[in-house]
Amino acid sequence: MPNSTPSAPGTAHLHPTSTSACCSPDNSQPDPTQLSAFLFTQPDRTCGCSGPVETDAPITVTINPEARVNVARTTAPIPTLTPNEWHPIPITLTNEGFVTGPLAITTDPVPGLDLNLPTHTITGAPRQDLTIHARLHTPTTVDVSLTFKALNALGGLATHSHLHLLLRAT
Repeated sequence: MPNSTPSAPGTAHLHPTSTSACCSPDNSQPDPTQLSAFLFTQPDRTCGCSGPVETDAPITVTINPEARVNVARTTAPIPTLTPNEWHPIPITLTNEGFVTGPLAITTDPVPGLDLNLPTHTITGAPRQDLTIHARLHTPTTVDVSLTFKALNALGGLATHSHLHLLLRAT
């Protein structure tokens, strides 16, 4: 790609000096000549990759330029599940630092709950829509603790975040 920053799994890019460089319609990464020489400390809130993101997803993940992960539950509801059927749970990822690499979601086993938690690839785009899938075996309510880790291979540079999620099947 002629207008993109070279990237490899486990890298972080700096925020561009121009918001037009990062908020292109095709979500491509900025031209390397537009990158500032330091990590931004006060992001330009008019830039779509730095400000709050509107989402219908019940979970939002934010990755800052240091590849630290923050996960939060939004006000979007998770519908009641039907027993023995797989249900998608959308996740919106906001990438404030053009970080690329793996995003792993893990949990301890919960009796009566199957989860499909694939390792997602963080592309470096300012926003990504991801999905996990859940299936409850019987009508019940469970509390599942999810752990999100980015760039696990970087060790101390990557931190993780936890989220408790209540899932119900009737």
